[in-house]
Amino acid sequence: MDYDASRDRYVWLYQKEAKKLTFKYPYSAVPAEQRPVVIGSFFSKNFDEMYLEIRSIERALEGIVFFDAYIKPYMAIVDSISVINKLFSFAEHTMNFSDYFDQEVTINPEESVQQLQADLSQGKTLETFEKQSLSLVERFPCYFHEDGVTPLKLLLLSRQAIAIQHYMGNTEYTLQDYMLEVVNRQIKN
Repeated sequence: MDYDASRDRYVWLYQKEAKKLTFKYPYSAVPAEQRPVVIGSFFSKNFDEMYLEIRSIERALEGIVFFDAYIKPYMAIVDSISVINKLFSFAEHTMNFSDYFDQEVTINPEESVQQLQADLSQGKTLETFEKQSLSLVERFPCYFHEDGVTPLKLLLLSRQAIAIQHYMGNTEYTLQDYMLEVVNRQIKN
């Protein structure tokens, strides 16, 4: 960790303890002139809340597990995850994303599951559901300490798959399409 006074943030750097993390490119593959790599940035909104801005789901998943080893639950916990459901070009990678979070929509997974169960009990199938686009920015509760990282990984991978489809021009692709593909793959296997 290091303090970046120019942006009033702490940065999580790919060095020391973080060198053990598993990313696409290991620490040894990062040229010396590009070190240290900033994995994420910590910002504080108020005295008892802070957030870690990370620009990939791989880093987010690694970060949750990494910091869990160093920050005990009585000190701080991850209580929610916010996701921008869009891929950005390389030219946009230095953007300030904070303005996006003004558009954040909070998702209640329990309500979503209850609605899905009610619809399925009324005879609906995934194919008959009305296609709905995801909100640009979604916020989900995080139950990492209760459920582990796998449910969060599945949720984030679904959002990433949809964002990739949109980036490639398939802007009509929805969560329903993703779910149908997953179900069909499971049936074939």
